[in-house]
Order: sequence, then structure tokens, then C-alpha cells
Amino acid sequence: MTMLLPTWWGSLSQRYAAGLILEAFKYAAFVLAGAEAIFLSDAIIADLLPEVLRHQADTTSLMALIVLTVPRVLMVALPLALLVGTYLAMVARRQATEFTVLAGIGHSSRSLIALAAMIGLGGLVLSLFLSGFVEPLARHQLTRTVFDIRFDALRDGKIAAGRFYQFGDYSVFASSGRINEVASNFFVHQRIGELKNRIVIANQTTRVRVTQRPNVGLMLEDVAIHEFEHRRSPVVAEETASDACDDCGGRAAGSPFQVATFDRMFIEFPAADLAPPAPRGSDLRELTSPELWSLSTRDNGAAALLGDRLLRGVVCLLAPLLGLLAVALTTDKTYLVALPIAGGIVLSGGFLGSFAVEFVAPLGLPAMAGILAALAASAAAAISVGVAGSERGFIGALGVRL
Repeated sequence: MTMLLPTWWGSLSQRYAAGLILEAFKYAAFVLAGAEAIFLSDAIIADLLPEVLRHQADTTSLMALIVLTVPRVLMVALPLALLVGTYLAMVARRQATEFTVLAGIGHSSRSLIALAAMIGLGGLVLSLFLSGFVEPLARHQLTRTVFDIRFDALRDGKIAAGRFYQFGDYSVFASSGRINEVASNFFVHQRIGELKNRIVIANQTTRVRVTQRPNVGLMLEDVAIHEFEHRRSPVVAEETASDACDDCGGRAAGSPFQVATFDRMFIEFPAADLAPPAPRGSDLRELTSPELWSLSTRDNGAAALLGDRLLRGVVCLLAPLLGLLAVALTTDKTYLVALPIAGGIVLSGGFLGSFAVEFVAPLGLPAMAGILAALAASAAAAISVGVAGSERGFIGALGVRL
């Protein structure tokens, strides 16, 4: 690591610089782990676990969903993690009076700016890799995994109550229980051709495995079957309704409606009917950055999405510099607000920058990249000037322990 660092740190030890960089990334990793824990706790409880329980999937499927969800929060939380990591690493050295010693032997803040720039450069590369390759592929695989879980549930009859499911021409619903075990108040609607329909109602169902096929077979108890055909137009039906006899129990002469009841009945559904997920690329967010690059010349949406990924990388580049400035501005009076203010700037920059990217996307990707580069250079220069102007803050005594 020390041999890879450039030699323009002045006389600052490369070993010291490498240790500071590694410490900043270590703190950033802790921040990312905390953000992941919070996000995944919410995602697991609100989205993933209900999906797994609903379809009776195994633990392996749950772990796959969790792993595929991780890159999404990594990409979002990375700029803030770099800011906090740089701040904690730098302020710890300041509290240990290391910067005071370095200033005493002739070092200036330019070496620290270079260190922060190196941390930001690493964050830029990591952000572009996560947002450009890992997150889009994980997003698509997450969609595929959810589809596989739902398909396996339908194929094996692992159907929870309270929802409608489709098996070919059959629409299935149960008010309680599970169809692959025992379900109550079971309802089936079957379309037979274009005009004929059948409704099957049963008080209870039990799963029966009588064939080697993966189709779902059920034994129904206390069954009522209603069949009806659409033979007459609504106008004709209305005209002849008055001619129906009063004591026919709702069945006029020649009525296409028929009812049959059985104590027990076996029914087997065809293969599960579940629309496959859209191919990768139907959602632009599932495309990698090189793929978006090839589409950006003719699709403003692709250009805007690619610009947003570049913006995230730029924010990661600037976040360590902001962290360094926050260290210089931290005093006994501002230690509670210096880091939160810097974090607010990072978050607002990413949020507002997304709207700006959408606004300039019609200008084309080269123009948008040029604007981002100019803004990044201007912001980096402004922050560096602020750090140099607050140089005395690095050697000032800090009476609190953070």
C-alpha cells in the first residue's frame, strides 16, 4: 500500500499517510455496516420476510434476497460513510495532537488535502463500480429470485389464504389455511371456452399427491358446483326475465344456470400460470453503465441515469474533503454541529444534483459529463481553499473527546 502512494506528500511519511487512509476506510466500513443493519432490518421485516412466509420459502431463499438487497444501500450510503470515516480518522489524529507535531516540523494542510483527495478517489472508483455494475445486476437478480420463489410456491401449492392465484383457466382463493396443507372456505372460478364458466365452492380442501406431475391436486369436501353460460344478450335477458316462473328457485325454463353438490370431489389444476419477469433491460436501472453509455445517445432516460451514477461518484470524491473541512471547523462549541452540517451538505448535494442531471440530460452525455467535471473541480477548489483558510483549526486544542 505504501509503495503505491504518490510522492507528492512532501516529507510526510508514506506509512503515516497509508495508515490514515486505511483508518478512514475502516471507519467508513463501520458506518456502512450500521446503515446496512438499519436498512436491512426494515427491508426484512416489511418486505422480504412477509414474501418468504407467504410462499413458505426456505432460509436459503431468504438469505439470497437479503444478499441481493445489500448493494442498493451500499450505493446510497457510501458518500455519507466516506464523510464520517474521514472525519473520525482525522479528528482522532487531531485529538492526539499529531497535526500539531506535524505543523511544528513544517507541514501544511496541503498534505491533508492530498490525503482526503486520495480517499475521495478511492470512493469514486468504488461508487462507479457499485452503481455501474453490482447494483444493476443485483437488482435484476432480485427480481428473478422473487419470481422463482413465487413460481415454486404455485407449483407446489404453497399458497396462503386471502389472495387470488391463477392456474391456467382457474382462479383460486381460500379465506383461511394453506392450499398445500388444509384450507377452508375454498373458491375456484374456471373458464370453460368463451361462453361457459364454472364456480366451485368447498368448505375445506386437503392436498393430495396422486400423480408424479408437479400439478396441484386437491380433495374438496362439502362441494357446490355452479355452471352457467352466456347464451343471451343482456337486452334479451331483461325482456324475458318477467316471464320466469316464481317458484323455479331462480332457474327459469331453459336457463343455462346449473347447480350440483357433492360430499367430496377431487380437482387437479394445470401448471402454474405466472407471467415471467421482464428481460433485463426493460428497466433501465438494471443495465450496467457501459450498456447505458451505448443507449445514452438516443435515450434521455439512459443519459440521465448514467449522469446520476456519475454524480454519486462525484459526491463520493468530494465527501472526504468536506470531512476534512469539518475537522478544521470543529471546536469546543461546534463539535455537535460540524459533522451534521457537512453530512447535510453531502445529502442535499446528491438529492439536488439528481434534479440538475435530469434537467441537463437532453444536452447529451458529453455536455453533462463536462458540466459535472466543472462543478466537481469548482467545489473541490472551494473546499480546499476553505481548508487552507482554516489551517489553524488542525492544531487548535480540542477540549472534548468525540
